[in-house]
Amino acid sequence: MRTIVGLYPLSNCRQRNELATTKLWINDLKSRYLERVQESAKELPTDLQHFPATIHAYIAHYQNVYAQNREALTAYRAREILAERISGAAFIPSNSELDKLETSVEYEEQLLDRVQKRLGEKVEEMSKKIDVECKGYEQVLDLARKNEELVNEVDDLEAELDSLTRALEEKEQKERDVVEQQTRELQAAHNELLRETAMRDEIQREQARLENRLAQLKSEDQRRRMTALDSQEQQKAVDRWIKTIAPVVSARVEGSTLVLTVGDGLGAMSNRRILARFNELGKVEDVRTDDGRKLPADLDHSKLMRLLSDCLAVAGSIVAATETKESAVHELNASNMHSWVDRQHLALVQFYAPWCQYCKALEPAYEKAASALEADGVPLAKVDCTKSAALCDQIGIKGFPTLKVVMDGKFGTYNGSRQETGIVSYMRKHKGPPVTKVQPAELSGFVKSDHVVVVGYFKSESSSELAVLREVAKELIEDFTFGFVADKSTAKKQKVSMPSIAIYTDYDDQVSVFSGKYTKENVRKFIRARSVPLLGELSSRTFGTYSKAGLPLGLVFYKTDESHDKLERELLPIAREFRDKVCLTFVDARVYWKHATVLDLKTQWPAFAIQDVTMRTKYPMSQNKEFSTKDVRRFVSDYTAGKVAPHYKSAVIPATNDGDVFKLVSKQFNEVVFDKSKDVLVLLHATWCIHCKRLMPVYEELGKLLKSNANIVIAQMEATLNDVPSNDPALEITGYPTVVLVRAIDNVIVPYHGDRSLNSFTEFLRAHAAHSVTAQNNDIQRISANGPGYMVVPPQIAGFTPKDARHVEL
Repeated sequence: MRTIVGLYPLSNCRQRNELATTKLWINDLKSRYLERVQESAKELPTDLQHFPATIHAYIAHYQNVYAQNREALTAYRAREILAERISGAAFIPSNSELDKLETSVEYEEQLLDRVQKRLGEKVEEMSKKIDVECKGYEQVLDLARKNEELVNEVDDLEAELDSLTRALEEKEQKERDVVEQQTRELQAAHNELLRETAMRDEIQREQARLENRLAQLKSEDQRRRMTALDSQEQQKAVDRWIKTIAPVVSARVEGSTLVLTVGDGLGAMSNRRILARFNELGKVEDVRTDDGRKLPADLDHSKLMRLLSDCLAVAGSIVAATETKESAVHELNASNMHSWVDRQHLALVQFYAPWCQYCKALEPAYEKAASALEADGVPLAKVDCTKSAALCDQIGIKGFPTLKVVMDGKFGTYNGSRQETGIVSYMRKHKGPPVTKVQPAELSGFVKSDHVVVVGYFKSESSSELAVLREVAKELIEDFTFGFVADKSTAKKQKVSMPSIAIYTDYDDQVSVFSGKYTKENVRKFIRARSVPLLGELSSRTFGTYSKAGLPLGLVFYKTDESHDKLERELLPIAREFRDKVCLTFVDARVYWKHATVLDLKTQWPAFAIQDVTMRTKYPMSQNKEFSTKDVRRFVSDYTAGKVAPHYKSAVIPATNDGDVFKLVSKQFNEVVFDKSKDVLVLLHATWCIHCKRLMPVYEELGKLLKSNANIVIAQMEATLNDVPSNDPALEITGYPTVVLVRAIDNVIVPYHGDRSLNSFTEFLRAHAAHSVTAQNNDIQRISANGPGYMVVPPQIAGFTPKDARHVEL
């Protein structure tokens, strides 16, 4: 065995093991190095932004690996030198192994060079791509700069628009101020005119008084002699004196009392008496009126005559008044109103103001109606609310003229017309039973006594069909006249069977006959539907009548009389076919074209739409092609079959809707408002409403305050641009702004009636919302909109002047 000085001897077995270990170490070193090179090559970066830095990191990594391999090779060569010194040459690796290792290292060096070269090429390639990307990025930056410039321009335009809007609002406010100033000036001028008129009337009365006084002075000698005569002579003297000054005053002597009846036939002055008691010397001791009002007792004849002259100066000349027919209308005031009303079984009272234009227009018809109803024992009266203001306020008069029905001493609402025939018909209906028994001889006159007359033909007065008609008549007596005939031969002459109900109208010779099942609902619907004309004219005067018919209205808009006549001939068969389902009417587009726009019709005529007043829905027929009556029939047929969906006007759904207040449109109304998972507060407003404008800042603040409440939605909708797609009465718009809460879970609609403050809104939501409302109390400021908070949209009442809006007709 060979040995080395200083080293321990090794056995052959150990030499073999050491050699195997060395080979394994070299192979493992080589394989791990190659794996690192291959993995590193696979992990070449693709991120352009960080590519250069990553390349340098990998180059540094390969350099470190190369250095480690060089160290490993050096260590191996040191082991080789060590092995030469060890005896047992079998232990030392062969030169071929060493050559292979050196070759492998050289190959690895070459591979590293190729990798570095490839990486360099990649770096250059990526640099070019980065340059291209940089150019694109510069273009993007350029576009961003231009976009920012455009945004700035838009901001400038918006600022300019806001400025113009403010200027326009200021101009409108100035114009409103000018109009209000002119209105006040006109009001002042009108009041001045009234004062001048009153002064002129006062001067005329004073002139009449002076003329009467002159006549009194001329007859002074006669008056003095009168006091010394006995009762019979006094009577003759008084008669002579009365005839000289006022034939309308009657006089008589009762003992020592002179009784004068003043103003016989002059309305409120009728039957007013003055009683003057004289002593034996002719001195006046006591003077009083018939209502007990005391007058000064120390009156001589001249003072008494002056008093009488003042009382007689009523409405101009006394002599002229005597020639005028006595009015059938009773004048009431605070002193006699209640006693007069208590005595009446049935009467009508008009509350008026002399300055009211509509009161003046009503006066002739009211006077004629009073004369016509005298024979029926139904008195008519009137009250001047300018003289009896407290009385009118007590009764609750809101405007002029107001008509009140008196029944058994109690006031009720008058729902009739203001025409003479309407007033007479209305009062006569309430005087008798709801259904009048008509004798056969009276039938021809009875069916012509009103615009619509309902006559039942029954076998007896105790029939169940007549009982149903009586129940219906109690509800509809204000609109129609009801009667019944219990004579079989009369029914045969009228070509109707028994039992049946016939409707006679003054606008159609054709008689409508009911022969269905006798229930209140069926009879009521039949009378309402057949009481309106077939293809009649719809206007502001007749709209109420058509609305009460209870049928959807088929509105045919026309522009010329020739078009009306042509359409009437063509549409008459359609109107007859569907008259129990849709009431077809004509509408003059020259007058009511705005209503067509409400129905979303274009202003091109003729046009057709169906409007259901009860359900508040509309169904406009398409105007994309020429108007045809065939299309009208098809459209009505589809509607009655339920094939036509209601049309709701809607604005476009906003592209973004992430503001503090959700902007609703009709198309998404039901989806958002009736979401049972959320409480939704809805503001329905109009852009022209000043109260809505004042409320908006408070409402926006409310939306901002409650934004964090995920289950509460603060929403608004412009109601003039969007229809409310619901026929729920709680969502009917009667004024602006209208605010309602649609509660979560059960969708109950709660109207808001509080003030226009942030605190009031939050308290309302806390009280009525299904979900809890979270808001910091110190965040709730009492921000309120100044002035009135509600603009009422009232029904248009023709001929009515609100009490607080005097001279509105000017």
